[in-house]
Amino acid sequence: MLTECWAREYDPVLPPKRNPTADPAPLVVYLDQWCYDHLARDRAGRPKEDHEAGVFAYLRQLALDGRAVFPLSITHYWENWIRRNEDARWDTAVAMAELSGFNTIATGGLGAWESLLAVAARIGKDPAVATPDVLGWGLAHCLGRNQASPLIVNAATGLPARWGDLPSRQRAAIGELERRAAERFELGMLARRDPRMEPLELPPLAAVPDDDRGQRLVDQEHDIRDAIDRWGRTPTNVRAEVERRCLSDTTTVLGLNAACLALRTTYTALLESFNRYQPGEAGQRAWSQFLAAMPIQGRYSEIRVQSHMQANRKRRTSDGRDYFTIASVSPFVDFMVIDRSMWHLTEAARLKEQRGGATILCSLAALRDQLESSLPA
Repeated sequence: MLTECWAREYDPVLPPKRNPTADPAPLVVYLDQWCYDHLARDRAGRPKEDHEAGVFAYLRQLALDGRAVFPLSITHYWENWIRRNEDARWDTAVAMAELSGFNTIATGGLGAWESLLAVAARIGKDPAVATPDVLGWGLAHCLGRNQASPLIVNAATGLPARWGDLPSRQRAAIGELERRAAERFELGMLARRDPRMEPLELPPLAAVPDDDRGQRLVDQEHDIRDAIDRWGRTPTNVRAEVERRCLSDTTTVLGLNAACLALRTTYTALLESFNRYQPGEAGQRAWSQFLAAMPIQGRYSEIRVQSHMQANRKRRTSDGRDYFTIASVSPFVDFMVIDRSMWHLTEAARLKEQRGGATILCSLAALRDQLESSLPA
């Protein structure tokens, strides 16, 4: 292992939970899985690239000082869980824990919010839709926005123990014990192991199964490519085919239906509002503008459009997860570091220029430069 096997009596110092009312607010930085693999090596004094030396220590100090938050998403958990090398899982999990403090970002359940934005813009209403706070703490928040953590339970009642009648010093000590127990649980879940408990014969934890989003996307992408090859690979045809698929997705349609009801209109009326456009470029532009008003689906479709502009691009099952993570995280964070292949797609999609959100980078050294220029000394 690159990382030391922590003794049972050792409690690491982790970054604090994000304070949503902090002033100034910390920068929110999302790091792709490969970043944590590299940072685990840098933490051990064996950086993978010379220019990455010292980046882990720099980022960790920002996190400990509360000047930056490095949230984990469900993608991090799943990609760590599927690794067969348990030592590598542990190394990466430790780097993640020491940077994130198990602050997490929820990427699901946002369809209602972005559907409201798009429908309201289309029908000329201003419902003052609040941007959701997607940051929280722990794996439970990633899975369903529930911020659950272990609690000390009264053995007689089975309910969380009440400590109101105890001296403040004892209450603080018990609260600290609960915090440590929660962090140990989170690390064990992230790594699917806890070396401190293995002498007690704790079996490895099973990974939560991933959905088939990746394979479904690959199948859809092949269908789209076949259709484009039939119609002719022009920018107009590529965009029309990809956006048609995105707007006809069952989940998207259900979200738009719900938004129409909330805004006292109907899905039929929404569709009819596009009828005044003639088929062709004018109609396509109207649909493109409507899709662009959806912060996540708009980004997701634009990344796919740019991928299909590359006739020979190979499709991987990981693309679905990468597209989804970029689209659902970048609206809510300040910086995002992804791999170079995906970065080229986001550059072609002009996500930052056209839609705001994260500054997207493809190297840890570039991130350090950006943070040094963004944060006061």
